[in-house]
Amino acid sequence: MQINSRVIEASERRLQELPHYRACIERLPREMNVRSDFVAKRMAMMQVGGAQPSVTEIERSIGRNDLLDLFYLDRIAIAALAVARISLKRGAATGFMISPSLMLTNWHVFESEDVAREALAGFEYRRNLRGEPQRAVEFSFQPDRYFFARKELDYAVVAVSARSLDDRVPLSRYAYLRLIGQTGKANPGEWATILQHPGGQPLQIAIRENQLIEEPFQGDFLWYLSDTAQGSSGSPVFNDQMQVIALHHSGVARRDGQLYVLQDGRRVPSLDGYSEEEVIWDANEGIRVSALCRDMIANAPRGAAYDELMLAMQGGDLLERAYQGRPPLGAAMTESFSADAARMGERRVVGGIEIPITLTIGVEPVGIAPVGAVRVELAQLAAAGASAPVVDDQAHGQVQVGSARQAAPAKPAARVSAAVDRPPSKRRGRPPKT
Repeated sequence: MQINSRVIEASERRLQELPHYRACIERLPREMNVRSDFVAKRMAMMQVGGAQPSVTEIERSIGRNDLLDLFYLDRIAIAALAVARISLKRGAATGFMISPSLMLTNWHVFESEDVAREALAGFEYRRNLRGEPQRAVEFSFQPDRYFFARKELDYAVVAVSARSLDDRVPLSRYAYLRLIGQTGKANPGEWATILQHPGGQPLQIAIRENQLIEEPFQGDFLWYLSDTAQGSSGSPVFNDQMQVIALHHSGVARRDGQLYVLQDGRRVPSLDGYSEEEVIWDANEGIRVSALCRDMIANAPRGAAYDELMLAMQGGDLLERAYQGRPPLGAAMTESFSADAARMGERRVVGGIEIPITLTIGVEPVGIAPVGAVRVELAQLAAAGASAPVVDDQAHGQVQVGSARQAAPAKPAARVSAAVDRPPSKRRGRPPKT
């Protein structure tokens, strides 16, 4: 969307107050700069919602490891469900669900109810595996039901309609991302992740281009350095556990003397009329989630939507439900999953993403399991939000579903493995190592 010069100027004023800001932070070992109280808080926050932090995560948070666990990509895919493109008359921005019916974005995106009333929220607007853009599932906003905007912290909360424009998709399909009011979700020197729709494009992610600046690490704002990558207004900023740590809203544009530097090399005296994508950014600024929560609790209008938001801050979001092997949002979501699973047959639906899988079914000599029966079991597991069911030999007839074990079906026993073809002589026991 087009740049709001007032927001940029406010960010530049705050930049001047940073006592130790450097345009390019020195890459010193981060463990030298992380305080012990930060580490203790960070460890506690890693376990919110039932997550089990890995050694790699812990080491990365104190600067001793730059590797990422593979499950980090799974978390990104889950969190991305709640992020939407906001289509405006004057451009596009990003927003994300923070409760079952409320979306968060910037005040400079929705300065009034009238602006929100004319906008649309598009979910699942991304490119497929072949790189083809997929059609967004669009919803209207309902500011008459709930709208709250704060210029001081540049945020706006607005209600979203319960069903898509074509009445085919419930909003509950996308659930929400929890806003955690406690501090300690990120340390100075860590990397931030941003899910965004820059310039209204299909969903994109910035994983390792935004490093949290060491000072200040107090107050209402977070700063993260950038290699010219600007987050889209209203984007969620995450830590490596995909917990939202900030709402992206502005940045510091590169200057050459008194002139701003554009991506095409031009120098201009003002950024008025230019889009965020046309500018080179030296640093990004986000509003801290702890500051947002504090302000919402104190100032947001009371009512049913307020109560819903306060409850959502306590948990039950996409990631927490995924950790616990539950469907994202109760009965409405379960019904949607069940219908999808029944229609797709051998496809399973995880958090709203359809993942085609290839199955090989080996039948034990004790009996013959009809293929249809196995598919029913898969559909039931998909409706429960489970991962691909696999009968674990060592578990003695137990099916591993998320973090819980469920009893496997009685005889005839069917062993299910994904995309593994084994000759009859090899069907008993574990598949051979490759």
